[in-house]
Amino acid sequence: MLLAVDRLVKFSEWLKTIRSSKTVQSYTESAKLFELFRERYTWSIQNLPLTSLEEWVTALHAKHRSSATVQLRVAGAMAYLDFLKRHAVVDTLPFRPKLPSSPVDTIAFHLDGGVLARVCERLDAMIPEPYATAIKLLPYSGLRLNELCQLRLGDVQAVRAEGKDVLTLRIVGKGKKTRSVPLLPAGDALLREYLTVQKPLQHKTDVRSWSESRRNALPLFSSSKTPSKPISAKLVERYIRTLRDSLKAIGVKLPKLTAHKFRHHFVTELHRNGLRDLDLAIIAGHENLSTTRRYTHPTAEDLATIVHRSSGGMP
Repeated sequence: MLLAVDRLVKFSEWLKTIRSSKTVQSYTESAKLFELFRERYTWSIQNLPLTSLEEWVTALHAKHRSSATVQLRVAGAMAYLDFLKRHAVVDTLPFRPKLPSSPVDTIAFHLDGGVLARVCERLDAMIPEPYATAIKLLPYSGLRLNELCQLRLGDVQAVRAEGKDVLTLRIVGKGKKTRSVPLLPAGDALLREYLTVQKPLQHKTDVRSWSESRRNALPLFSSSKTPSKPISAKLVERYIRTLRDSLKAIGVKLPKLTAHKFRHHFVTELHRNGLRDLDLAIIAGHENLSTTRRYTHPTAEDLATIVHRSSGGMP
């Protein structure tokens, strides 16, 4: 049985006999990415699940790859698997997934209140802290996964809004740009409870003697093995996959559930409540409004509600 690196080398050599150099480079890169994805799920190359390509497409869209890029990656992976079949490495090929024609259709995601409540219940029942709270915070904050993991205690700030203190998160996002992210009310309550009950790093006997700046630099969600370090993004993703499988077992099917999908839920929720695209872009950390619009998925009812709100007393 050839190792992955040997398979890729032989695949590249085979491609050179039938394809242009540009296609060889693109398809080889696609094959390499598919092998990394396969290894991540510990799938045997001889017994790939029939849904492996579909799951890869979902993962690619979660990383905001365009439809054209996804189609190219799938074509390269299919060529790679066809090569392996010709050389008796795999017996059958996963079927080619049907790719959506519109990128908007590929990322539509919103959880209704009942489903979100079930998600939180399962997190409390099976995922340890601080990972459970960290994951529950995602749909109420819309943070990117790396932004969530890198939060520090000093990033939690209180501001006055409508006569009361509300929590916001200071985020250093892409390009080292700083923005302030207000939490949905449920997220505000969740984070306050976490700070009160969990008391991050309060088990360290000397933490009270630390300076305020040193305490503020501590991770909001710290690793259980090394409390001075933040939680692992890979472990968050693993717990979300565990959550997805657990929900499926009780009849709640969310096959596309990823950390980034919670971000889509957050932006869609704000959009449905009338927030302008410009304000959404600032909160989400988008430089381009067209990116923000890919996150918003208004239904016919949402559009009708917006029109009636805007009409005021007009006849």
